[in-house]
Amino acid sequence: AHAFATFDPPGQQLGSGGGTAYVLEQAWKTSGNSSFSQWLNDSGKLILHGGGESRRLPPYAAPGKLFIPMPVFRWDLGQRLDQTLLDLAEPTLQHLARAASDNARVMVASGDVLVRLEGKLPPVPDADVVFFGLWVKPEEARNFGVMFCDRGEPEKLVTFLQKPSPDVIREKSREHAFLVDVGIWLLSERAVDCLMKKSGWDADQQGFAQALPETYDLYGSWALNLGSAPVEIDDKVGALTTAVVPLTDAGFYHFGTCSDLMDSVYELQNIVSDQTKLGAVPTLAQPRQFVQNSIFKAPLCREENDALWVENCHIPASWRMASEHILTGVPENDWTLKLEKGVCLDFIPVADQLALRVYGFNDAFRGALSSASTCWINRPVSEWFERRGITMEEAGIDPRTDLQVAPLFPMLASFEPGFVQWMFSAEPEASATWKKCWIESERRSARQVAQQANLREVYSRRKTLRMDVLPIMAKHVEHSVFYKLDLEATADLYAASRHELPRRLEIADLRNPMIALHERMFRAAVQRRRGDEQWELLEQDAFQILRDQIVDRYK
Repeated sequence: AHAFATFDPPGQQLGSGGGTAYVLEQAWKTSGNSSFSQWLNDSGKLILHGGGESRRLPPYAAPGKLFIPMPVFRWDLGQRLDQTLLDLAEPTLQHLARAASDNARVMVASGDVLVRLEGKLPPVPDADVVFFGLWVKPEEARNFGVMFCDRGEPEKLVTFLQKPSPDVIREKSREHAFLVDVGIWLLSERAVDCLMKKSGWDADQQGFAQALPETYDLYGSWALNLGSAPVEIDDKVGALTTAVVPLTDAGFYHFGTCSDLMDSVYELQNIVSDQTKLGAVPTLAQPRQFVQNSIFKAPLCREENDALWVENCHIPASWRMASEHILTGVPENDWTLKLEKGVCLDFIPVADQLALRVYGFNDAFRGALSSASTCWINRPVSEWFERRGITMEEAGIDPRTDLQVAPLFPMLASFEPGFVQWMFSAEPEASATWKKCWIESERRSARQVAQQANLREVYSRRKTLRMDVLPIMAKHVEHSVFYKLDLEATADLYAASRHELPRRLEIADLRNPMIALHERMFRAAVQRRRGDEQWELLEQDAFQILRDQIVDRYK
């Protein structure tokens, strides 16, 4: 299948509706087809929105939440160490697309959600706009779109509301059933045509009237005009037919905020609680601590260090953790740091330097710096400046500036541990040196960091660290998921590294003899890639172990 990726034009915020129209136009232009309508009807289109500016999950703003690295789950087989949220989301999206009616032309999906189908998919009706929904509590629905439907026929949409309060949901539920929108829509050609025109598309000229789409929102504008009793009236949008598909057996995982990331991954890791079904890694002892693609040597406690995400990092033994930390991109270092609860660190390569983004676990990155309600590192922004003896004027920042576009994050070739501690400390040392360093350094805003990040460097470093941790995982096979990974992908990675193969495992030393089988097959796959002719003997040994394990049951 052909894939196409783009982004909002520089300086433009198109919204989810305008962005959908824009990606369709841009993909069509690269297709070589002279007719937009013909191109649209040639094949189905799947549009995945990358997650916007990711203000509440900053470290994955640059690549997009679609590409959040996802840990390997102990209950599944054949996963990859380089898997992303997109890899996990795609099977469900493909399943829904295959079940759609012949009139569906485009599927639009949010990039910060994962839906897992755990039962039979209900029939997908034919309509201009088809929504997929889940039954949830009012408190769970408050941060999403909510579909209010006919109680007797829940597939019939009455009203769509974007992020209604629990009280509003309860009041409306007196007359209607409600489902949360899982962020997956199917659009017919008529629906696509309507959305394009609302975004400024001129069908006769096959282009946007103002060269670019107008800013338009799918969820906060377009959808409000749909249903039998919409809250906004637009005759052209309201003329579209709608249908709702309740997913009665499905899991819904959101990745909108730092807290969502921790909660969703923890829930995914513990989908299977029956320990007899977990195979070679039967424990449920893992706390809410996730370390990926990292060298991590700092001491940890399960309770005191709750809610920890470490990815693409080098964390030495001299660091001390608290809780609620998202640590990403930390370079190799020998620093001594003591993190405070809720402190998150993100080191991002920009040009030939590193930008240090310090933020709080619950920061929203929204609001004027002068507002007492605007928080940075979990406290009012003004406190950060006051406790360091810095004025907005000294920093060259207008107090009216929104936190997302304020140049707060220093760019340096290297960092001193004292300066890093000074950046996030609730009670920073009075240091003229660090104050001068921050004021005089070249600084970037959160938006600039996301736009200017050197993603090639990020991915290169992540791959290097992934290779570095392979021997560690292989060494602790009885307590890790190493031999539950995709054999071919893991062997490719290991063979390309300079690592020697781990020591050969003997069946007598293992609690689970099947681990020896996996180990032989892994060694054979690596040796085959490295041109070692002994790989066939290892493969034969693996099959002999399998035969022995089957026959032993009946001796």
